[in-house]
Amino acid sequence: MPVSPLATAHDRLSGVVCHRYPKPNFAQAPISSADIPAQEATTMWLLKLPPETLRLNFQYGTDHGFCDGANYMVRINGRELWKEYRPQIADEPGATEAHKAPPIASATVDLSAYAGQTVILELANNGHTFGGSETLAWVQPRFEK
Repeated sequence: MPVSPLATAHDRLSGVVCHRYPKPNFAQAPISSADIPAQEATTMWLLKLPPETLRLNFQYGTDHGFCDGANYMVRINGRELWKEYRPQIADEPGATEAHKAPPIASATVDLSAYAGQTVILELANNGHTFGGSETLAWVQPRFEK
C-alpha cells in the first residue's frame, strides 16, 4: 500500500475507538475479546485512486485454527464491497485437535467504480461470535490494474 494506514479497534455499533495501533500488523490483526462480539479491527487509508480501472487483491486467514472463525470485510467510504466469513477449524478428521485451519483464501475486489476518486479504503475484521479468540490476518494486500 502506498501510504501509512490508520489502524484501530472500535465498537461496531457506535464507532467509538477503544484503541489505536501505531504500527499495523497484518499478520495478526488486533482485536480484543473484552466486548464480544462488538469490537472490530480496521486498518484504513485515505487514497487518491488513479483514473484507470483498479482491483484490490489480497489473501486472508491464518494457518492456525482456533474457535468459531472470523469475518473479513473490505469497505470504500464506509460501504461494504466484500465480506467473507472464514471458519478457523478445517473440516477434516483430526483438524480440531491439531488446530489446523483451512487453507489461506484469496479474493479480489473491483474498485473501478471509484476510479479517479479520493476514498477511504478499509480492511476490517472481527471475531464473529467469540470476539478476539481467533487468529486474524490480511496477507499481501495490493493494487493491480
